[in-house]
Parts: sequence; C-alpha cells; structure tokens
Amino acid sequence: MITQTNREEFKRIFESKQTFASTLLIACTSIVGSVEWFDWDPIALKAEIRDACGAHLPAVNADKIQALVLAMTTNQFYESLEAFIGICNALDGDGSDFSTFDPADVKEMAWAVTEVAINDQQKAEAADLFCDEIKTYIGVQAGVEGFRELPKPLTFGISPKGYQQATEALPGDEAMFAAVYSRGKDDLARVEAVTGAQLRQLVDQISRLPLPNADQESWKKFASKVLPQTGIRQPPGAAATV
Repeated sequence: MITQTNREEFKRIFESKQTFASTLLIACTSIVGSVEWFDWDPIALKAEIRDACGAHLPAVNADKIQALVLAMTTNQFYESLEAFIGICNALDGDGSDFSTFDPADVKEMAWAVTEVAINDQQKAEAADLFCDEIKTYIGVQAGVEGFRELPKPLTFGISPKGYQQATEALPGDEAMFAAVYSRGKDDLARVEAVTGAQLRQLVDQISRLPLPNADQESWKKFASKVLPQTGIRQPPGAAATV
C-alpha cells in the first residue's frame, strides 16, 4: 500500500504531460505490483491508476504507455511503417491517431528509437532489425526536412537525399551551398542535443520515482550506462529545447 506522500507523487507523475513513457511504465508496474497490466484494456488501466492515486490519466500519456507496450511486446515497431510512425508520434507526446496520416519527423523518430532501445535491449542489439520500408521512410523524411546526414539514433536508415538534391540545384552558388550545408549541420546538432537532453530528463525522472523497494545498486549501473551507450553527440553548451 502506498503512503499518502507517494500517492500524491504518483498522481503528479501520471497527470503531467511531461512524463516520459518509460517513467509511466515503471509507475504502472509499481502500482499494480507486476507487469500483468500489459495485457489489460486501457480503460481498466486508467481505472486502476485512478483508484490507486486519484490521478486522471491524460490521453497523451495513455498513448505513450500503449505505444511503448506495443513496441516492447510485438515486432510492429520494427516491421510496420504505420506502427513505427504512430509509436514515434506517441512517445514524443504528439498523440497517436491511426485514422489520419501524421508524419513522424526526425526529432520524434530519434527519440522513439532511443526510448524503445533502452527498454528493450535484446531487440536493440539485434542486427538489421528495422524493415526496408522504415529505413527508406527515415531517409526520405530527413531529406524533406533538409538534413545532410542522419542523427546518431537513426543511422540505420538510408542516407537523406534532400541535401544532395538541394546542392545539385545550386551549381556555382557558393554562398547558397554554404547556407544549405550549415543548415543541415545545425539541424543534426539540434536533434542530437534535444535527444540527449530528453534522455537525461528521463533518467532524472526515473531516479525520483517513489519506489521503496528499488534496487539502488542496479539503478546506478543502469543510469551510468544509458547516456554513454547512445553515442549521442552533445556539443558543449548546446541549447536544447524539448
């Protein structure tokens, strides 16, 4: 049984739209006492959360939870472009509506791949896991957004074409070429900085969860590995807007 102080903290966690899916998953498991809720109907999970701590789970957080569970319990994140896009949108807090097409942008994809990977290490370490359709989508979307190369979490995708097409359309215009090159480089640094900042926020969120039975030594080992293993380049003093 959770204390009143912890009850209020769980309520804040569940109701804040800034809470990451990973944090929500751990909070749900703590309240239920196991991962059996993975198979529950979303309405039943909302009711359990409300009964346990009085929280009214926002739709955007419900989407985050279901998206991460789907990615962890099936292969759809890796094998279905539709599921990949929906999960990317949901994990970045943009909701998930499969009735309309809402393209996942590079920032959303970089974060989703990062968050799913830290929750599913076995799949994350498997070679060539994503299907060709998803790899192609990543490259095309990056090209549309003007990236000249892919950020670290997405390097398994095809090379973006937008940069090459843009520079080929500007023969002899060195100033314009330099502007396109600079923009692509800046966009890459921005996405990697934002993803790195989000990852640090996630680690901080999890470390603050009111879990009386948490194994502190295991947590410290996990936290010490998460950031370096992503390989995300964080420029010194880079401003990251999440």
